[in-house]
Amino acid sequence: MRALTRVLTAAILTGAASCSSDSDPLTTTDELASVPAGLRAAVQGTTVKLTWDAVPEATSYKVYMAEVGGVNRINVGELAGNMSHSHGSSVFDHPAGLIASRKYYFVVTAVFAGNKESRESCELTAKISANEGSTC
Repeated sequence: MRALTRVLTAAILTGAASCSSDSDPLTTTDELASVPAGLRAAVQGTTVKLTWDAVPEATSYKVYMAEVGGVNRINVGELAGNMSHSHGSSVFDHPAGLIASRKYYFVVTAVFAGNKESRESCELTAKISANEGSTC
């Protein structure tokens, strides 16, 4: 997966980031499912609100987070600050409590009937800071 990276300057007390990517051709049955796109984050204080474009026929989504880059559904359990969460809609509010001045890395997958999971979205980086965020 190729990704584009940018740095955003945001208003004091609120950070914002978004993510878009170009994917390599899909090759396996699990990869035929749509990948969540348009991953966006709004950072306020120590809270991150993620949103993404809804995927047709998805029954739920999984959000994966770590404190190091390269997070995916397979390695998330081995990474520092890891978290995975199942969610029913294309909006996810990570509760307050993330550490200021620390970067967090997020990816989202769509889940379909039969518990088939899509590939990960592009990785979004959110820095818990009053005025900074980055995107992919």
